[in-house]
Amino acid sequence: MTKKFILKDTFTTRDGEWEVSDKSYSIAKWAIDKYNTQDFKEKGSATSIFVRVQDEHGNPITTDVLFTTGDINEIRSTNEKNSGWASLPIFNGYSVANSSGAWTVIVPDAEQDVKGIGLPDGLHVSTFLVYEYKKEETDTDTDTDTDTEVINIKLTNKTHIVINGNFEFILEYKNE
Repeated sequence: MTKKFILKDTFTTRDGEWEVSDKSYSIAKWAIDKYNTQDFKEKGSATSIFVRVQDEHGNPITTDVLFTTGDINEIRSTNEKNSGWASLPIFNGYSVANSSGAWTVIVPDAEQDVKGIGLPDGLHVSTFLVYEYKKEETDTDTDTDTDTEVINIKLTNKTHIVINGNFEFILEYKNE
């Protein structure tokens, strides 16, 4: 089976605020411009994971999302509150210096699972993940590799992302 969704955007908010600030983990202006809509009423939650799955035009797609720690499994729909976002309140912090968060997000048919989500140093941080439909290529590519790529996120003052434990990059958000 071909994977249909790619992780398009990730961002965080601090204390549920949707205003650019100097606080670590505060939202970037591009994310406000792109995702701050009137339908998204639950966006102000201070300690949640939010997941949106959308088509190539940015329209929400209804699907179930698995939020898991290994011990806890929660399935939520992206149409749960008619906003196009699935959400799960979280309360477990972790030490940025020593570990990463406990939560993993799994979207069916996605190329990437996201691991390591939590509350860095116990701060009130919400994490937002946006998956987008990837059009099928029309060439004769016969690659049948269906392995799901795992992306580990470790939040520091920058967003640190490790892909499959091999490729590592740091995503810095600049408030504009």
